[in-house]
Amino acid sequence: MSESNKATVRAFYEALNDRRFDDLAQYCHPGFVFYHQVDTPHWGVEGFRASEEKNFAAYDDWQMPLIKLIAEGDQVAAYLIFEGTHARDWAGIPASGRKLRFSFHEADAQGRADHRETGAF
Repeated sequence: MSESNKATVRAFYEALNDRRFDDLAQYCHPGFVFYHQVDTPHWGVEGFRASEEKNFAAYDDWQMPLIKLIAEGDQVAAYLIFEGTHARDWAGIPASGRKLRFSFHEADAQGRADHRETGAF
């Protein structure tokens, strides 16, 4: 199951990076919820799609290269780098023409949730 789940995650990000938004639903559970921010859920694949289309619209070259996939049982962890050039206004921030690049991860550190981000803007 691990290899087939990794293939699904890989195909999902390939579709997203290729801007094949119509293909995303085939990779998502019907109850899929995307949290761009902890208090801002985007319900279903359409909510996720709407959120991501805003990113792709503001950052001409927006990509999420898949660096590594790790699977155990039926779970998959993906390490991505998010990057793009800020070409148009986004979330009230005027276009800067600067490159944005960041990654983040969450891990269990001594029984506690740990969240880290790295980035430059």
